[in-house]
Amino acid sequence: MRLPPITPELPAVNRPFSRSIHAPRAPGSYAAFRLFYGEEPPTLSIKDQVAVAVAERIVDGRFAPGERIPEQLISDEFNVSKAPVSEALMLLEYAGLVESAARRSAYVPPMSVQDFEDLAEYRSALLGVSLARYFDLHKPADHEVMRAYMLELDAIADDDQRAFEFVELADRGALYLLVRGGNRRVTRAVFALSLQTLRYFRLGGHGVKQRRALLALWRRASKALEARDRKNYLAACEATQQMRNAETLAALRATL
Repeated sequence: MRLPPITPELPAVNRPFSRSIHAPRAPGSYAAFRLFYGEEPPTLSIKDQVAVAVAERIVDGRFAPGERIPEQLISDEFNVSKAPVSEALMLLEYAGLVESAARRSAYVPPMSVQDFEDLAEYRSALLGVSLARYFDLHKPADHEVMRAYMLELDAIADDDQRAFEFVELADRGALYLLVRGGNRRVTRAVFALSLQTLRYFRLGGHGVKQRRALLALWRRASKALEARDRKNYLAACEATQQMRNAETLAALRATL
């Protein structure tokens, strides 16, 4: 697994974070705001449009693990030269969704138990920093946002046809806590690998019982937060990560 560096570069201070994070029902590309660190660019260049389209096809499995990226077909689809396609793939290589090798076209990285375990360990360590900071820094308005997330998750939890939507929304909620934790360097690092993790998380969440159990942990964390119970809040957050990782790992092993 290629882990992104924790870069000192910060988002533009006057550019707001994406509405897709603050409003669970807001339409938009789940790949776009993850590629741009939670920000919502006013417009997307051709390169960025290609990157978003290819990223979503990798995450949802239309481009399978190990498959070569059909650069010429993508160029034809977007009616552009290969230059912006190559630039888009370079962006996705940094995001961990594309790999390249000498004398070989770009391709989708294979999925493996070891890769997921490494990725989950790194993500959990970074999230642990922000979840603790969120407890200390959150505002009353944050409770309203998280209630909105839980209401939306509750509305779709029993619908197997919306399993990926549930998984993506739950992950987006975690990114919201990350953003509100206030450490921008950690935020950028987690966003940089968030599409890699979502690609794995997509494998899980296919049972109503599993989705309901995850939502119950969300509620437990929320109640502890409102009660200013730091110990139970962090325990619920840790249990949530462990449940999601175990579920994903089991689903991954079943596919290998």
